[in-house]
Order: sequence, then structure tokens, then C-alpha cells
Amino acid sequence: MMRRLPYALLLAAATATAGPTYPNFMNGATLMESCEPEYHFECTDYVKGFSDLHNNLRAAGLVKELWCAPPKTTAAQLRQALLTYGEAHRDELDQPGSTLVIKALQTAFPCAGPESAPAR
Repeated sequence: MMRRLPYALLLAAATATAGPTYPNFMNGATLMESCEPEYHFECTDYVKGFSDLHNNLRAAGLVKELWCAPPKTTAAQLRQALLTYGEAHRDELDQPGSTLVIKALQTAFPCAGPESAPAR
């Protein structure tokens, strides 16, 4: 039993410092793959849904503006912003897909003012 105690303490310490976990259904690489021409509807729907969520949370006062796309921005423009960012930042494709979308849209559609600067 004494041999197990150090392992139990190590496991407890690792678990305590790991922080909260949550499901990531799509990382950046998988999201970029879904933007390939034969799958682009999945990619477009992902970005549109994320944009709609952002707009609704912003309208409800639950989040600040993370990006400021013009009112007539199309789904194709949102998708292209993701593709452009993903191609330029291949080293970030291991991040969650949602993180990649935020960074892509912040880069493509920045808001005025220092409080709206893109996350790095």
C-alpha cells in the first residue's frame, strides 16, 4: 500500500494542475480539412454558427465584440477569412477550431479601439 501512495499523490497533483477539461470536437487542422471543396459546407456552417453565436451573445451583453464584420458580410467571406488565416498560421492548427475562427475573424474584421485587439 505504501508503494501506491506516491503514485496516487502524483496522479492527484497532475489532475489538480491540469485545469478544467471540456470537449473539443474539432481542432484547427480538422476544421481546415473541412474547408476543402468537397466538404466546404461543413466548414461554412461551422463558421456561420460561430458567428451567429458571437452576434447573439454580444447583443445580449454577455461578451464584448471580438470582431466587427460588416452587416452584409457573406458566409463565403467568413469561410475565406478562416482559410486565409489558417494557411498563414499552420503552426496554430493544433488549437481548437473555435480558437482558430476567433483569430481569423479578428484578423479579417478588426474592431476599432485598443480594447478590441486580436488575441495572440
